[in-house]
Amino acid sequence: MLKIPCRAHIALVGLAVAASGAVGCSLSNQETPGLSGPSEFGTSIVLAATPEVLPQDGVSQSVVTATARDTAGRPMKDVAIRWSALTSAPDSIPATVALSATTSYTDANGHAAVIVTAPQMPAQAPVTPNTVTVQAAPVSPDSSAAFVRFVTIRLQTPAGIPPATIGLVPKFTVKPSDPRAGVEVSFDATASTTKAGTVITTYAWNFGDGVTDVTSTPTTSHVYTEGRIYPVTLTITNNVLVAPNEYESAQVGRSLTVLP
Repeated sequence: MLKIPCRAHIALVGLAVAASGAVGCSLSNQETPGLSGPSEFGTSIVLAATPEVLPQDGVSQSVVTATARDTAGRPMKDVAIRWSALTSAPDSIPATVALSATTSYTDANGHAAVIVTAPQMPAQAPVTPNTVTVQAAPVSPDSSAAFVRFVTIRLQTPAGIPPATIGLVPKFTVKPSDPRAGVEVSFDATASTTKAGTVITTYAWNFGDGVTDVTSTPTTSHVYTEGRIYPVTLTITNNVLVAPNEYESAQVGRSLTVLP
């Protein structure tokens, strides 16, 4: 497994970021080992997103390009690339992202591209920056030979969006950081905080595969049955009554890549 992170931290919004206007990306290369090697093509796939940071306004776009080369480093033409994408933005329902195509073919230079449109504008500025994770895989009739590449686009909250609930800050970590299907994944929201004089009463988890869990403690676990990208969200609630039968809450989300 090869991971090539490129990160910068932004103060207000997304998954693990910080300086407003900063540019950054994370690119994680994963291969599923098989008896026939990494792929029947002997193909190297590299992804790049331009730009790497998008306003979360529902209209801004980024071009993600896949470059395919053979074992000798030569561009490969007519390689079919299958595309998919998810966002960690909890306001985006469904959590899938608009793509210009789900399949494209490399040209004479070994390039295939897809256009990604930013998710809709959030109702509140997220506590940590939202992201879009784009996945690309060469189409292969042999599923055991398939491998995927990922690139993450950071989302910036447009000006004028009110901040999330001050004092109630959901945060969580995942272990292992590169989980695999069929293996238990641990989620820990111990770092979540609430304002002085209040307590967090519930932790509501959505694991992105149709399974949810509500706990009174900050830790839980889950087992994914297949390798793909999952939009995981955590909603914490405290004991501050804001309306009849409604308590103060805040939500955070992230994309979780589960390997086959």
